[in-house]
Amino acid sequence: MSDNYLGEIRLFAGSYAPVGWAFCDASVLPISQNEALFSLIGTTYGGDGITTFALPDLRGRVAVGTGAGNNLTPRTLGQIVGTEQVAMTAANTPAHSHGFSVTNAPATTAEPAGPSAHNTCTFAAFTPAGPVKGLYSTANTDTAVTLNNGALVRSGGIGSPHDNMMGSRAINYIIALTGIYPSQF
Repeated sequence: MSDNYLGEIRLFAGSYAPVGWAFCDASVLPISQNEALFSLIGTTYGGDGITTFALPDLRGRVAVGTGAGNNLTPRTLGQIVGTEQVAMTAANTPAHSHGFSVTNAPATTAEPAGPSAHNTCTFAAFTPAGPVKGLYSTANTDTAVTLNNGALVRSGGIGSPHDNMMGSRAINYIIALTGIYPSQF
């Protein structure tokens, strides 16, 4: 490979790490054999800092820059964020409502009709304890009924996790164990 900086990370399509490089797989290395690399990354990615340190673990991860860009969350070196799957719950969905419309016009049929199956409503708050009697009986047309437009909407879904990943292709990240020591000035 061309000249590289010690600690530089590259993408590599091979199935092995070239000489002088290692996979970014959280391997724990002895400080005594890698003092220069340890002086650059320390225990940012693990190790005890006395005899060992760890390489970054980029398996199944995407590398992102550190710091804070415009309207972005600040990230620190070595920080791990995100997850491959997430289960949606009512707690993490945006605030919203499910409205419905009713009219105060007199009813002329025993059940709703219309072009859509969405015209059928069930209200859990009004479910009787026993079998429904007289569901389709003749209504007393002399009694006005006021509908409560604050009906409850039942939760939906089963809470199974779904993928939370962009389209990706697996490839190896490798880190230089040898190379030019990067100057700070």
